[in-house]
Amino acid sequence: AHEAGDSKKLGIQYINDNSGTELLLDLALADHLLVHEWCGKVTLNVKLEPIYTCMNTLPKCSVSTRTPEVQALGKRLDRYVNEGQLVIRPDIFWNRYTYYWEMPVELHTHLANEAALVIIKGDLNYRRLLGDRLWPPSTPVEEAIPYFPTAFVSFRTMKSNPVVGIPADIVTKLEKEDPKWRYNGKRGTIQSVLPSTSVSK
Repeated sequence: AHEAGDSKKLGIQYINDNSGTELLLDLALADHLLVHEWCGKVTLNVKLEPIYTCMNTLPKCSVSTRTPEVQALGKRLDRYVNEGQLVIRPDIFWNRYTYYWEMPVELHTHLANEAALVIIKGDLNYRRLLGDRLWPPSTPVEEAIPYFPTAFVSFRTMKSNPVVGIPADIVTKLEKEDPKWRYNGKRGTIQSVLPSTSVSK
């Protein structure tokens, strides 16, 4: 779509995780996508209220004491919000420990119709994708998560046992080298299910 000049029709959505530095980097990526016209709209799906103090709800930020670069970023983000290119969408579903196949119809339809790609952040959201089940770790991502309403990419620091999309030989190697590899926070995964191909790393 970008090459065809239709990128402004594309919507990218986040399912956000933590606030602080992580949120700043999420916003910086949103800015990059919009500045370079890789999409026409970015939506941040955030929790209606925090579960822990680090978790994302409606962001509030002041850039007056920041560096000139961050101040410029803040001004661009403010403009995107005013022009409807950056949307913050809180929903109580992100607070609840229910699995993503239990997503309300309205939210499911919203993602299916408005998101060309969903960026899913964090270990807890990953567990919700997998139903908190101990799949064989070499299970392909698209087999474990066939139900998601649109293309997605998941970013996760590994802090719990559930995992898929890891080649069997890598699993064997990790089990020998580090029995706690699934949950000690030393590793992470970037995994995606895309319309025409599936990729996991």
